[in-house]
Amino acid sequence: MMKKFLLAIVLFCAIMSVSAACSVKKTEYSDGQPALVMENSRIKVVILPGSNGRIAELAIKEEDDERHFFPEVVFSTVEVGNGISLVGKTNFAGLEDWGWEEGLIKKNVPYTAEIIKNTPDEVTVKMSAVFSSWANLERSVTISRDSAVVKVATALTNVAKERMTRSFWQHIMVDFDRGMDLDSVRLFIPVKQTGEMGKVLDVAYLQQPGKDCVLDRPAVCTHALAQDYSRLAQPWRAMVHDDLLFGMVVDPADFRGEGVAYHYTKDVLSCENIFPKTAYQPGEKHVFRSEMIAAYFPGRVDYLDKNVVLGVSRSVADGKVVLTVSGYRTGAQKNFRLSFSAADARGNILETAACEAELPAAGEAFSKALTFAKAGNDSRFFVEISAGNKKLARSELLPQVAW
Repeated sequence: MMKKFLLAIVLFCAIMSVSAACSVKKTEYSDGQPALVMENSRIKVVILPGSNGRIAELAIKEEDDERHFFPEVVFSTVEVGNGISLVGKTNFAGLEDWGWEEGLIKKNVPYTAEIIKNTPDEVTVKMSAVFSSWANLERSVTISRDSAVVKVATALTNVAKERMTRSFWQHIMVDFDRGMDLDSVRLFIPVKQTGEMGKVLDVAYLQQPGKDCVLDRPAVCTHALAQDYSRLAQPWRAMVHDDLLFGMVVDPADFRGEGVAYHYTKDVLSCENIFPKTAYQPGEKHVFRSEMIAAYFPGRVDYLDKNVVLGVSRSVADGKVVLTVSGYRTGAQKNFRLSFSAADARGNILETAACEAELPAAGEAFSKALTFAKAGNDSRFFVEISAGNKKLARSELLPQVAW
């Protein structure tokens, strides 16, 4: 694993020495249907407007080839208390026969597609459809120069004459390099401190640890049902296969402790962002924002956002706490900085260490050891991300639990 991660550093040092502008073009997909292909120096995104407007492929670029993810991104709404509304069809047939996923994918609701921004620094495609009898849907997909992030903004507008209360489910099915073995896929999920999670429709819950933590767990759980549900402590989670990482991030402004459900088949990992129910007045629009991230795996995942993937391990040497930070730059911010703070149990800062001087350019991996003389075994640690004088994010590094 570490050899592959170091190889990624070498490859991207070569590839990213030249920044490539964003581009978008109309073409045909492998099955002959119209497609839009968005690209920058690091990723390629394939959109199929005629098939639910879905993102059919996401590829991370290498020197001689492209490493593919296949996030069959589909979007649905749930009518709380009345089953799942799938493009006008209520059907929850269970995971065994892919009843409800097929209802979305094979329905092939056509979306109109429009390129609303096409500059060297950013490309945006907007798709629209009559989603159901009560809702119109607009989905904007954006990539930026040198960024490994795909921004997705989904707007639902109530076109009914009465108030509608709905929960938005963002559904993603992922296959790494076509034909992955799910037994080799790991999940990293920041979960909230709780016992029973409760149930969402017939989605089974998992018994979670009694503290906020990052679960490092296999994709296939032999002691769980075909589906499980977790409530997130932080707005991200990651799937890892070999040296590749596929990440999902909910925009912090929209994050209210959403749940995430996972589903498994023999060759595809399926997951969902479950947003809280929202009341829509007639004519009212609500926008849900999230990001998909294609990256290399730094050995573990303790934090993920649109700027960086971080793996942070903790050890003690000569009475001092040492944080070993490994990461991968997903964004392309200039003057990018990372700093880490040790705090007591109440969150009072004891000591801060920064590693911005050693951070590489966007698209490259890095590793750094930071020593904290005032921290102890019970200390809490925080990461702060900034660009110049602007703070981009701050988050606690939760303890990691193998499950």
